[in-house]
Amino acid sequence: MSVSGSFGDLDGLIRRLGRMAQPAFAAGLAKSLGQAALNQIDESFAGQRDPWDRPWKPSIRAETTGGQTLRQSARLQRSMTSQTALTTGPAGFEVGTNVQYAAAHQYGATIRPRKAKALRFKLGKRFVQTNRVEVPPRPFIPEPVLSPRWERALEAAAGAYLDRGLA
Repeated sequence: MSVSGSFGDLDGLIRRLGRMAQPAFAAGLAKSLGQAALNQIDESFAGQRDPWDRPWKPSIRAETTGGQTLRQSARLQRSMTSQTALTTGPAGFEVGTNVQYAAAHQYGATIRPRKAKALRFKLGKRFVQTNRVEVPPRPFIPEPVLSPRWERALEAAAGAYLDRGLA
């Protein structure tokens, strides 16, 4: 019994697999995954939901004005979904923001007056005064583990990139 065939197809596959071992391929994969992460953050803001698809607690401003939570100026969302929020390289990707109040919304916070006896701010058409404000957590990045929605999105992005790399 004998087996015969052409090694041309196998040589092509070996060359394509060799490209996958290059740092440029890893950097491209990281960029593709990072873009998928930015898209997931954008979905959280658009749907007013955390990465596990639980709705955010509506802000008082959103309830009184009919607006959306965390979207008064959209500064936080823009900072998290622009290309400047994404750092990539052969070792992976990182998504971040320089907006100071991002952590308060991701993890929640208690705001207390620093120098005055009370906080005073406008709520609707009147001013209110209180000794503290509780900001509930409204996560837009899954921590400490990926949510199923993020896992599916990142797996799809990785699969599509690998398919292009093997084509």
